Amino acid sequence: SHPERDLHRWAKTEEALSWMPITLKRPRTTKTQYSDYPYLDPTWMIRRHFESGRLEELLLGPEGRSGLIKFWEHGRKSSEWVVKHPAFAYGFRNMDCTIPVRVHGDAAKFCKNGKLLVLSFQSAMVQGCAWDTRLLFSVIVTSLMHKNTLNQLLAGLTHAMNRLFETSRSWDIPYAFAFAGFKGDLEWFWESLHLTQYYRCSLICHRCLASTDSRHGVDYDDVSDTAIWRQTIASNSDFLRMQDTSPLLAMEGFHVSLVLWDWMHNMYCGLGQQIVYSCMTILLDLGMYGTEGDADILLARAHVELIRFFKERGVTQAVPEFRKQMMRAGIFDLKAMNTKHTLFFLASELCLASHLDDASDELKLAAECLWSLTHLIAILDNASQVLRTTEERKATDHGGCFLDTYKRLVMLARQDSSDRWPAPPKFHYIMHQVLDLENMWN
Repeated sequence: SHPERDLHRWAKTEEALSWMPITLKRPRTTKTQYSDYPYLDPTWMIRRHFESGRLEELLLGPEGRSGLIKFWEHGRKSSEWVVKHPAFAYGFRNMDCTIPVRVHGDAAKFCKNGKLLVLSFQSAMVQGCAWDTRLLFSVIVTSLMHKNTLNQLLAGLTHAMNRLFETSRSWDIPYAFAFAGFKGDLEWFWESLHLTQYYRCSLICHRCLASTDSRHGVDYDDVSDTAIWRQTIASNSDFLRMQDTSPLLAMEGFHVSLVLWDWMHNMYCGLGQQIVYSCMTILLDLGMYGTEGDADILLARAHVELIRFFKERGVTQAVPEFRKQMMRAGIFDLKAMNTKHTLFFLASELCLASHLDDASDELKLAAECLWSLTHLIAILDNASQVLRTTEERKATDHGGCFLDTYKRLVMLARQDSSDRWPAPPKFHYIMHQVLDLENMWN
C-alpha cells in the first residue's frame, strides 16, 4: 500500500530502525528462521521529538513541570515503588524533569483471520487517543510468532527502555525518563509476565490468593474489610519469587503494583456489560418502556429515551440502537464507550424508577449501585493525573458503596436463581482498584 511504502521510505531515510534477533515462523510452513527484526529505538525517538520542538507537547501534559512534581511527590507519600525507584537513588531533586513512562502491549485484529501484536510506550502525564499519545516500539503479525518470539521481543523492549532510562540521566536533553507501569488487558499480562495466577485459573489474581474455589477458603468476591484475600496481597518480593521468567521483570524500577489494572477492560468491556444487562432487564420487567410489543420494540423505546437523555445534556454519543440479539449469556454486548454512556443513562432511569411506590429491594439497590458507580467514574474522568485528597476520598467512598451494593445484588440474584448480577473475576480486580485508591490517602 502507499502508506506502507511511505513508512518504509521514511524509516530508511531517517535511519530510524534498529534491529534485534528473533525467531520467526516461515509462512505456510512448519519451519522457523532466525532473523533480525526492526524496532524504533525509544532513545532515538525521544531525541527526534526534542529536536522537533514537540517533546513537551507529546509527553509533558497540560500541567507541565508542576504536574511532574505533583506526580512524584504524591508517589513518595503513598507508593512503595516510587520510594524505591532507581531513578531517585540519589534523592528526589530531579522530580520536575523526570517523565514517568508506561509500556503498553496489545494484540489486535487487523483482518478476519489475523492479529497484530503492538508494543508501545507513552508518558503517564498525557491522556487521549492512542494515536496521539503512544510512541511505537514494534509491530508483528502474531501468525509469524514462534513460541520463543514473544520473550525475544520483550527482552529487546526491556533492553531498549532501560537504555533510555539510563541514558536520559546524563544527556543534553533537559528531561529524564523513569519506568512507571505496564498497561494492557488481562490476556496480555498473562502472556507477557508468565502469570501462574490469572483469570482462567481458580486462583484468579496475581496480586493475592483470591480463589473461585470455595475449598481454598479465600473467596474472591468478599467485599468486607476483613476479607481473607486482603491479608494475602503479595509484596513485590513475593511476586518476583513466583514469576521469575519474564524479561519484563528486568525493567528498571519494576514493581508488582506497576502492573496496572485496566478500568476500560475490567469495567466497560467486562463487568459493566453485565451491569447493563441486569439493569435493562429490571426496567423491562417493570414495564418502564411499555408492555406491548416484542423485546426489540421495547428496547427501541429505551434507546429513544437514551438519545433524549444525552441530547438534553449536550453530550455526543454513538450508542447503537438496542436489539434483543445484544442480550446474551447475561451480558449486553456493546463497545466500551457505548457501555459507559449506557451506564449513565441507566443510573438516571433506575433513580426515577426507585421512587415508585412498589419499587422492589432489588430496584432500590440497583439505583444506589449505579449512582455510586457513575459518580466514581465522573470523579476519575474529571480529575488530573494526580487526584486531590478530596477527590481520592470521594472516589473511595463511591467505590466502596458500589462494591457493597453490588455484592448485595449478587446475593439477591443467587437467592432467586436469576441470571442477573453475576460476580466474575473482573469484579475482584475492580475491588483491587478501589483498594488502591483507599491506600493512597490512608
